Order: sequence, then structure tokens, then C-alpha cells
Amino acid sequence: MLYPDVALEGSLAAALRAAALKEGFSVPFTASESDLLRHATLPSTVPQRTILEITAWVAERRWSIRGCESFQGMALIDGTTQDLAQVARAAQAWHDGAALTAICRAAPFVHLTGRFEVGDHDPVRLAESEWQHLLTEADEVDWPEYRALVAHRGGRFTLSASIMGDVLVDTITVADAVSTAVRHLPSGLRPVTSGAV
Repeated sequence: MLYPDVALEGSLAAALRAAALKEGFSVPFTASESDLLRHATLPSTVPQRTILEITAWVAERRWSIRGCESFQGMALIDGTTQDLAQVARAAQAWHDGAALTAICRAAPFVHLTGRFEVGDHDPVRLAESEWQHLLTEADEVDWPEYRALVAHRGGRFTLSASIMGDVLVDTITVADAVSTAVRHLPSGLRPVTSGAV
């Protein structure tokens, strides 16, 4: 009932191909064997990206997208829209290897998660990418405690040995909080690396 145009084309992938052709480009969408009308995927020409997943909602006419990095499968982009042509534009940019910000310009419904692509899987850059994601997420959620934990912007810093442990420092400066944390780190720690611990 919600997707007569998709049903007419026979699959979400076929409807997306038709929408792309109307926009003047061709993109190799693949239909989902398990649910032709609700799911489609699209590969990327960029090796550090997974397939783009496109899903039709059940309760209302809307589509969601999710595109991840290939090393850990963490989302780089996501978003929802009621405009199938916008989905096709985002998909074409993802497929062709456009920069993440360029994908947003091509299809404004696309949301950047804050993560960025780390082609060489450098562990330090991967940690930086995940931290950037946490900061982005904290700025977007309506959860003051989470925002205060991740994106602290002034006020006091209280550091304790454990969740309910003794307070090690209560300070107004990041430098004091970090230096106290470093002094209390266990011995034998090594740099961030990928793989087994």
C-alpha cells in the first residue's frame, strides 16, 4: 500500500535504478532476495566502504540508508527520507567514492556520524575517528548526562578510581583531570593497536 511505485517496478532495487535514470545516471543496485520490495544494496568503488544498505519502512512511506567503513563495520553515514530520488543521489555518490561531505551535498538528508575513513586502518586514526563519532553523537542526543560525559564543555571534572570509588581529583581544568588519570593508569600499558589484546 505504501510503495505502489516500487511494486510496479518489481523491487526496491529496480525502483532505485529507475529513479537514478530519471536523474541522469546509472547505479548498480542489487535487490534483496529475502524482501524485494523493502531492501536493496549498492557496492562502493572505494575499498574501505561496505555496501550501502537501503531499507523501506513498514509503518510509513520512508527510506533509510546506512553506509559503513569496511574494517569494523561502523556507520559513516545514515539518514532517512521520503524522497526516492534523494536516495538514488546519495547512493550514486557513495558508489562513486565521493567524499562523505560531498554525499551530504548531493543528498541533504544524509547524516554524517562523525566517523571518517581510515584507509590504512591505522589504530590511532581509528581511535580518533571513533572519538569524533562520540563527540558528534553527544552533541545530537537529548541526554544531558551522556553529553556531559563525552563532550564536556566547562564546569568541573571529577575523576574516581571506579564508578563508586574514591574521588581522585575534583578540578575545573582538563589538564589536572588528565594528569591525574595518567598517574593512576596501571603499569604495562602499550599504544593502541589493532587485533588481539
